[in-house]
Amino acid sequence: MWVGAALIVACWLVNLLVVSPAGNFPLNDDWIYSESVQHLLQTGQFHLLGCSPACFLHVAIGAAAAALFGFSHEHLRVLTCVLGLGTSLLFYGLLLHVGVRRAVASLASLLLAVNPLFVHLSYSFMTDVPALCFAMLSMFMMASGLKRNSAAFVAASGTALCAAILVRQTFAAFALVPIALLLFDRQRSNSFRLSLVVFGLLAPIAVAALAEQCMSRGNDFIAAYSWYKSQFAATVKHLALSPVQGGATLCERTFQIFCYFGLFCLPLVPFIVKTVGSPTNPLGSPASSLLRSWWAPFTLAAVIAVPSFVHTVFFEHRLMPFSDNLLRIPMIGPINLMGICIAGLKTRQKMWITCVGGVLALILMAALIRWVTDALASLRSGGREPASSGLP
Repeated sequence: MWVGAALIVACWLVNLLVVSPAGNFPLNDDWIYSESVQHLLQTGQFHLLGCSPACFLHVAIGAAAAALFGFSHEHLRVLTCVLGLGTSLLFYGLLLHVGVRRAVASLASLLLAVNPLFVHLSYSFMTDVPALCFAMLSMFMMASGLKRNSAAFVAASGTALCAAILVRQTFAAFALVPIALLLFDRQRSNSFRLSLVVFGLLAPIAVAALAEQCMSRGNDFIAAYSWYKSQFAATVKHLALSPVQGGATLCERTFQIFCYFGLFCLPLVPFIVKTVGSPTNPLGSPASSLLRSWWAPFTLAAVIAVPSFVHTVFFEHRLMPFSDNLLRIPMIGPINLMGICIAGLKTRQKMWITCVGGVLALILMAALIRWVTDALASLRSGGREPASSGLP
């Protein structure tokens, strides 16, 4: 365990040498949050500018760090770097908790640590990395609670999730995890299930609602915040009123996201393919009957991936990178410090990346279908401890 953690720390230290957080100036849009930190230090009041996340805890943590070490953009960036390292280590611990072998867990955690978007955001005082750190802590605690059948760890998980919501309220979606556990894992003790309801479900929902009310009242640019909310509401309304068209759009966007995940996780693909075709599930027990053969999850994934690929490429005429600033990043994070602006790719290069990303997306989607189905089957059958022979 300690070898994997040491590798992650060493990778982060090398990263610090290559991309320094030094420089008392803002990056990306983090001037918005640093202004709020400075105002809190000077007046003792929260003063949120035109931001869309409910960043109250983000500002409070930044103010606490600034009170100890002095206010500067450099110190706030160092804070985010520390949280980024913590996120990578928590991810490593989470993978070990669910039965992933140390070598694979180390490789996956290193992939997160060197992911270009994660690195860029770790060198700015944006809310993405801190929220992910708290969410990762929440998942780590939940996995520990499931492994030990401990209501206390579930309560800690819910508390960490509330912290993530107070940085970015969209993390309230993680409350779906205790809902799934309540529905499918009915053999837990009453105290465990009560902790799931109170700390895993009700508390995050209440915190998200409170954060929403505070954001609506305390945001200087309320029109911008209202626009973000209206866009989200319009998406949900479109999905409800036109389920076929809205569902197709959702599937296509999901496929595009998995294209990026596939490229970022390329070294893990052999292990993922082996796991999808394995006769045992990630918890070490026999695979569910529906997905015991490798072709079943791949067929289900292809139902989403193939139409999405055809529509995206041949009807919308879109190629990867679907969002240009994912590979051309002159404005995100420390890329400004490095002075790099990657030239635009040629059409043929984009087509190759799109095809490779599409194949990798299909593999990852098949793996996700297999893992989720097997995990639910394991919960229904009363599965408890992750087996050491789980993922390869």
